Amino acid sequence: MTSILIAAGVYTSMVVLGLVALRTRRRFGWWHHAGYAASCVTALAAVWLAPHLLMVLPIGALVMLPFTRGGHRSHVMAGGGGLIGWGAIVVARIMQ
Repeated sequence: MTSILIAAGVYTSMVVLGLVALRTRRRFGWWHHAGYAASCVTALAAVWLAPHLLMVLPIGALVMLPFTRGGHRSHVMAGGGGLIGWGAIVVARIMQ
């Protein structure tokens, strides 16, 4: 469960950074790329340590994000889908 919470927290922080960039029309370049890498590493660790069927959602979002343009609706939708996925996984693990 700890690996899931860490992965969800890192992903959520990247969504917040993306929303700040979108609202202020700023770019965070290196920070955003480092955060994306951290999101991928923590997500893979969570898959390895605490696999759950719902991890298809955030992993799918992480796979799609590099193929969408930052600030575009598809990028926002993919990021939001991943956030919903992590939220569903956390709730599912709590309910077990």
